[in-house]
Order: sequence, then C-alpha cells, then structure tokens
Amino acid sequence: MAIPTQQLATLVAVSFLLLLPHPSAAQPNHLITETCKKTPDFDLCVSSLSAAPRAARATTVRELALAMIHVVEAKATTTSLYIKQLAKTASFRGEEEAALKACEFYYGIIIDYDVPGAVTEVRYANPKFGVDSMVDSAREAELCEEEFRGGNKSPLTGLNMAVRRLANVAVAIIKSVH
Repeated sequence: MAIPTQQLATLVAVSFLLLLPHPSAAQPNHLITETCKKTPDFDLCVSSLSAAPRAARATTVRELALAMIHVVEAKATTTSLYIKQLAKTASFRGEEEAALKACEFYYGIIIDYDVPGAVTEVRYANPKFGVDSMVDSAREAELCEEEFRGGNKSPLTGLNMAVRRLANVAVAIIKSVH
C-alpha cells in the first residue's frame, strides 16, 4: 500500500521538525535566569545552577534553593578534603598547622550541620532558618580565612572566598522561596 504524495510530504516535514532542537534548549533555563537576577552574583549563580543536575530538573525556586545548597556542600567538601591533604604535608607546622585544624573544624560544621539544616528547613519547614544556616556557612569560611592572620598567608583564600560567595547566593535564593 503506497502512501499518497500529500501524506508523504507531511510525514517528511513533521519528521524534519522533530529533529530540530527545541528553542528552549539553546537558551538558559528561564527559572534559573529569573531567580539569579535576585542574587548578589548573577554570573556565579547562573553558572553554578546550570552545572547542577538538580537545578536542571527544578520547576520551583524552592528546588533551585536546594540545588544551590548542594553546590555549597560540594565546594565545602572539596575544600575540606584539600585542608586534610594540606595538613598531611610537612610544610605546615606550628601556627599554620593549628589554622588548618581550625579550618577543618569549621568546614566540618558546614558539611555536618549547616547544609543538612538548610536542606531540612527549605524542604520541609521554614526557609528563614535555611537562610540562617547558609549565613553561618559563609561565616565559617570567613573564620577559616581569619585563622591565617598574623603573617601566615592562607593557602585557602580562593576556596574560602568561593564558599562565601556561593553561600551568599544560596541565601538570596532561599529568601525568594515562598
């Protein structure tokens, strides 16, 4: 049974259209873009959330907030592992070794208390308390950096700054949750 020419032409046209990328695939996620406009660091927000698999599936600001909290967790975990690696080197002794141990403690607080608290509050309870947890995360990173005062150059400046910036973006997103 042959397909009539008109139906064949329609079938070919529809097949061709199905192969074209969806217009939204080429553009940034609208929810991410609009949410990130309300943060202190738009570019960091968009790049972080665009790379986060949880954010790609997000349909609400609450889900984006949770994704950003997990971005903070990932950076804090990377920093914590780096601190542990540095602490094992012989070049860090005395005050520097004490500073690294303090930083290990501060990052433990972020990973073990601040992130789980923020997730719980944003997901199930009052997002305001999630804000408090992320503010605390930024403060813990700042306290780590302060441990290297007194002539000791911090080997963690870039990582501490990244955690602070990400936590501040998370705070702004959580504040947008209704």
